[in-house]
Amino acid sequence: MKEKYLRNLVYSLIIINVWTLYCLFSSYEKHVFYGFILQKYFLKSIIWAIFFGISIIALRLILYKLVRFQTVVKSSFVYSFFGVLNLWLFAIWLIIMFMRINTFGFFDLFEILIFISPLFISIFIFTDLYILKKVEL
Repeated sequence: MKEKYLRNLVYSLIIINVWTLYCLFSSYEKHVFYGFILQKYFLKSIIWAIFFGISIIALRLILYKLVRFQTVVKSSFVYSFFGVLNLWLFAIWLIIMFMRINTFGFFDLFEILIFISPLFISIFIFTDLYILKKVEL
């Protein structure tokens, strides 16, 4: 079972790296780098990752009560993919903040809430996958 989790992590990283390369190369046209297109890809990725991350966590919590489906969501590729994706997007946002390239223009509580939520989603998913064995709700 552990090999399956590690295989899912490797596949997730490969898909995320392909998506990152696509975003970088599609925002580079005719020797000019368009940063706003890259920012648009980043913001859309954050929104979709948060939405699907919360959805898959809700599905996991709903199906946890059913004995037949306790490991269906937990052992799926999508569950670990959204954990890695949310952690990846949080790391990118953290790098942007440390380099002081805050081009979003709305650095306030809303931005912190939006960009910190992938960290919480990924912590929940990775805790569920690797730390918690079986917890009674």
